[in-house]
Parts: sequence; structure tokens; C-alpha cells
Amino acid sequence: MIPVMVRRSMALALLALGAHAQAPLENELPALREAAQRGNLRALEEARPRFARHPLEAYPAYWALMAQLERGADRSDVQQFLARYAGTPLADALRRDWLKALGASASWDAFRTEHPKYSGEDAEIACYALQERLGRGDLEAVGEARALFVAGRELPIACDPVFAHLAAGKHVGAEDAWARVRKLLAANALKDAKRTTALLPSRAAFNEKTLDRAAQDPAAYLAREKSPMLSRADKELALFAVVRLARAKPDEAAERLALLAGRLGAGDVRHAWGHIAHQAALVHSPRALDWYNEAGDAPLTEAQVAWRARAALRAGDWKAVLAAIQSLPPEDARDVTWRFWRARALRHLGEREAADGLLRAVARERNFYGLLAAEELGLTLPPDWDSPRAAREDLDRVRAYPGIRRAILLYQVGLDNEALREWLAAVRALDDRDLIASAEVASQAKLPDRAINTADRTVQVHDFAQ
Repeated sequence: MIPVMVRRSMALALLALGAHAQAPLENELPALREAAQRGNLRALEEARPRFARHPLEAYPAYWALMAQLERGADRSDVQQFLARYAGTPLADALRRDWLKALGASASWDAFRTEHPKYSGEDAEIACYALQERLGRGDLEAVGEARALFVAGRELPIACDPVFAHLAAGKHVGAEDAWARVRKLLAANALKDAKRTTALLPSRAAFNEKTLDRAAQDPAAYLAREKSPMLSRADKELALFAVVRLARAKPDEAAERLALLAGRLGAGDVRHAWGHIAHQAALVHSPRALDWYNEAGDAPLTEAQVAWRARAALRAGDWKAVLAAIQSLPPEDARDVTWRFWRARALRHLGEREAADGLLRAVARERNFYGLLAAEELGLTLPPDWDSPRAAREDLDRVRAYPGIRRAILLYQVGLDNEALREWLAAVRALDDRDLIASAEVASQAKLPDRAINTADRTVQVHDFAQ
């Protein structure tokens, strides 16, 4: 006979084995992702058969392929994955990173075949595509590359060969390079600025160590700058130091700029005032609007124009408010915030009919500014906030969507980044009815951020409860 204690131990062991067998398979995924990060591809390959027909079956295979990309993943394996899981976030992510690997290795035949299938926006891939096109003499690529260069945005290293090609062909010159450097320095993109100066003659470019000193202590750099005549490189460094100083001390930056003004061009001075005014507006300085006026007709960024409007609002200068809003890009000016404040400015300036027309349009919108506009017009009836509730059949249908199902499972095992990617892809093309149902599904799954974000995507019908 088996002793009682032994029988109990055996029973407990069998119970433990049963509990382990019944544990959801998705619980293994966090450990499998860690295995992929450590390069343990064997663990991923062993897991793949167990995940067959599971909603998250693609993940072990995806992580295995991603781990192999840098070492040169088998092209047929990648293509099989892309075909099998087409339209999923994982396929999009794999295609993106595979294109980067192909571009980095200059595998242009494979890149040329795969790139048209990529619908995302990625600066690194865009520059690899330009490299490929410039390499075969595509003249249209020259214009696209030049537009990218003069935009002055921070870009990956993959863009450097593209810009070198432009410089070698004299499609960009020294003035273009300096304009790009100025934009990059203003955006604090020091590494990109240094890489751009490589396109300038060595005698014309600034010293990188000097740039680092100006970045570390702009006030000290400006205090030491005593040269009666400034070279182009010296001017750009001085302007950079003023702009950088303005981020912490706009008043001191204004004083330094006043001392430098005689050695800078008028356009350079106005450019610097625009940056100082912007930084002052961010901290609600009462001098911000005066400094915006010092900037005169200097080109301002979208953010600088928006904060000019806010500075004018704080100063109660309605004429300046209207002028700033009218100078916003059309897409920004159509935002409900600026339409409301434009109406208020028009009212204060005596153009009541035009103002009320704008306010009536805003008052029809179910949002914060819609309420303010209604109040401004004297409409006392509250909006109809009754929210349509999702029907049970809508909830069941939405829960069955593969992307929603995958997202909830991933959230449950703590893979929040992967879950968010799945959720956003799943709700991207849904109509209001399904968005409302998806928001309720998220709420029931205890995902309040997804519930709120999804409810906020509706266009005509809204769930204000969420």
C-alpha cells in the first residue's frame, strides 16, 4: 500500500501539473520576448508549434525573424511571414525593419521589389529609397532629396549619402547648408548640424568643440564673444547661443542679443527675436509680445505663430490676436480653438456679424469650445449629452475582431507596447458604431486609456460616458 503522505504528495503534484497545463498559452509570451532579446532563437522555435492556431501565434515567429534581421534573415522566411500575416501590425513592422536592413546592406534589387508594398512613413526608409533612385539616375529623386534637405529636420544617418550626392552635383550650395544648420541648431539637433557642416569647405565650417562649448554654457560663450567682425560660422554660433540661452533665461538672451545686434545682419537679429519671443511666451512673460514685434517680418515657425497668438491673448491685444491667427497655416487655423478665438477677436474689433457667424458654427460642435461659443451667443439650453450605449451584439462582434482580441490578450500578459500597436491598428478604420462598442469593450477589460482614446475617435455619434 502507498503511504498516506506519499499519496498526498502525488495528488498535489498531479494538481500542479494540471494547473500548469491549463495556464493560458499567452502567459509564455513575456519570457519568449526576453529570449528573443537574448538571442535564444531555440526557445522561440520550440514554442512555435505550441502556438499554432493561437490568436498570438505570429509573435514567436516575428521575434525570431527580428532577431535574425541584422545577421541576414532568410529572405523566403521573411516573405512567407509577410504573406501569411498580411495586414497585421507585425507584418508592417517586419517589412519596415527588413527594408532598413536591405538598405543598410545596399541590397537594392530586393529593396526595389519590397519598397512599393510599404505604406508607412519612415525617414530612414525614405532616404534608402532616395539612395536607390539616385543611384540609377532618377532625376525626380533629386528634387525630392533637395526638399528634404532644405526642410531642416533632424534625419537619420541613412540620409547623409543622399545629401552628399546633392552637394557633389551642386544641387545644394553653401547657403542651403547654412540654412539647414541654423534650423537644426534651433531645434537642438547638434549631431545633425555637425554632419551638415561636413558639406561645407573646412575653412568655412565652425569648430565642433566650439559648438559644444556654446551648447554647454551659452551665457559664457556670448560673454567671451568680442570679435568686431563675425564670420558666417561665428554668426551661426552666436545665434545658436542666444536661442539656447532663451530657453532658460529669455530676458538675459534679449540683453545679449541687443549687444550683438550691430555685428549681426538685420535679418539675423529678427530671426533671434522670434525665438526669444517664443520662449518668453511659453513662460507667460509680459514682454513676449513686444519681442514678437521686434521680430517684425521674420519667418516664424508654426509653434512660434501659435504662441504669438497666445501672448496677444494674454496682453488683450485683439488686433494682434487676429493677425497671428490669420498667419497660421490653413490646417491649424481651422482648428476649433483658433476659430473660436478668431471670433472673439472679431467681436472685440467691432465685426460682430462675422464673429457671430463663426461662433454659430463652433457652437454646433460637441466640445469645450462649442460650449464656450454657445455661451457667448447666449444659448442657455445645455447640449444633449445622452450617450448611445453599445448593443450586446455590437460588443460580441467587436470582441471577435482578431486585432481587438490580440490586443486584449497582450494587455493581460503585460506586453503593453505590442498591445497598443494591435489596438490602434484594429480601430483605425472603424465607424462610429464600432468605435463606441470598442470603447465599451476596452472599459470592460479595464483598459480606461483605450476606452477614452477610442471613444474620442468618433465623428458624428459620441459616447460621452467614456
